[in-house]
Amino acid sequence: MLKKIISLVCLLLAGTLIWSQANKYQYDGWYHCIDTKKDVSLSCPCTLDFLPNSYSLDMCVSGIETEDIKKFFGFEKKIVNEYGLQSFYEKGQYQIKEDNDVSFIIFNEEHNQPVIKKAAILYNDDLCYLFNENGFLFENQEELKVSSWSPVKAVSTSSFLREKNTVYDGSSLLNFQKIIPWVEGASDYGIGEWIEFEFYYTEDISGFIISNGFVSYEKPYLFRQNSRIKEV
Repeated sequence: MLKKIISLVCLLLAGTLIWSQANKYQYDGWYHCIDTKKDVSLSCPCTLDFLPNSYSLDMCVSGIETEDIKKFFGFEKKIVNEYGLQSFYEKGQYQIKEDNDVSFIIFNEEHNQPVIKKAAILYNDDLCYLFNENGFLFENQEELKVSSWSPVKAVSTSSFLREKNTVYDGSSLLNFQKIIPWVEGASDYGIGEWIEFEFYYTEDISGFIISNGFVSYEKPYLFRQNSRIKEV
């Protein structure tokens, strides 16, 4: 029996869109690396280009310590010097696969060592978010101009779900690098439940993006096992 709960991730994008193979998509944004084993945490401006079945990734690594570049990128021959700046360039093939209605992208580059091997993907013509179990790998900010820090001061909800050590109370939306949704805790389908945000400022905020449903990298089956919002 399906769980009678609604899940919601704010500042993301609805993930049930169809990727068109007929057009080229270019996303200018930021790539994030969080590798606890190598003790590396980096953020680099980059461009991610998609053609039918092929991709290229170009990111600026100037100003990053040489040792960190080696830990993170591995292949030094992918580092090139252009106009006095160091850039990392990678190209290869990609595939889009569906798992329980969640879209995943698989990267295969010529040396079989892509920076991103597999990522869950939320996207449309203008926006692209790639994430794994650690949080966002790539975020495109060209259209939204999302703040580099969360403008949300506090989150309150009508109810929330608690499962063992995990609390789905919306507090993770204060720092949305880790994708944990708000899940209401009502015994029915959640009609009338609400979530409220308090912001540090509102002058430059024109809206936010909603991912409707429980979208998980590690457990994509949670999308079908949980309800979604019918009307908001």
